[in-house]
Amino acid sequence: MISLLRRIDHIRIIIISIILFFMTITNILFSDQGSFIQLIKLADESTLIGRFETSLQILDQMSSIDLLEKQKFEILWRKGRLNWIIGKPAIALECFLKAKSSSVFMKDKCKTSLSDACIRIVNLYFEAKKYREIRNPNCAVSSFREAIELSRSIRQPEFEMKCQRQMSLVFLDMSDLRQFLECNERALFLAREMQYKKEEGYCLNNVGLYFYKIDQYSKALDKYKDSLRIAREEGNVKSQSECLTNIGAIYKIIGEYDRALSVFNESLSIDKSIGDEEYILIDINNIAVIHRKKWLENDSVDSLKEAIFYQIMPENPRLLSLGMNGITE
Repeated sequence: MISLLRRIDHIRIIIISIILFFMTITNILFSDQGSFIQLIKLADESTLIGRFETSLQILDQMSSIDLLEKQKFEILWRKGRLNWIIGKPAIALECFLKAKSSSVFMKDKCKTSLSDACIRIVNLYFEAKKYREIRNPNCAVSSFREAIELSRSIRQPEFEMKCQRQMSLVFLDMSDLRQFLECNERALFLAREMQYKKEEGYCLNNVGLYFYKIDQYSKALDKYKDSLRIAREEGNVKSQSECLTNIGAIYKIIGEYDRALSVFNESLSIDKSIGDEEYILIDINNIAVIHRKKWLENDSVDSLKEAIFYQIMPENPRLLSLGMNGITE
């Protein structure tokens, strides 16, 4: 099903590329509003079914044609929204600033107001994340909440979705698990409403973490597995590794060591493929700990050898010095 959707997206892009190519070589403007509306409709339809990258590709290609000012605004504002959704807030901000310039040029107060609101939301988001970095949780929450209220006032839930999930991490820092869960449940609801699978996966992983924190391992495992399924469907390799690590941690706690080894080894394979040194270290530590547990419980010489092997395996000296700490947990 996923591959079929991608093929359909690819065909759409090819068709639109051909249309825009002929418009370029004949130097046609989008003076025919009907043609412009049809292409915008194609982009919006892709957005509605969660094909955000496809929608962006359509808009990017439309940007290469000479446009009327009001058409520039429509494209720039949509590009800002889509870049925000796919996790590129700096590019989103740049698009919203350009959209505001178009609206000011047209003297369209409504569009200027909308652009100002979007710009303010993105700046509040950056502000909140900065407050979290410097360990000022109250100011971080205040900035996120202001952004969320503004998002609701302009009826653009994609801003609230991301702010809710990011705000949940502030509550996690504060060990406020109730609000951590509430934020992620709200973000999860919005992600499903928007059919944004990647964000849905992130939220499910966080909900799994909540259940892990309160020792409800069966529920945590279910959420982690749901998150892993989405990560695989979306081709989100980094998230796959994180989900596998979380799943392995549950198996370790409940004593299913063979299952834990299986998922930790899968995670290690992924992290090696993408060159993620930090997570390679975590994987090696996890694998060594499982072998150590098997050795302690079964007096297995093979398990002891494996535990030692994984502690001396890293070639990077920094990883080796850090990794040696893991065998004692």
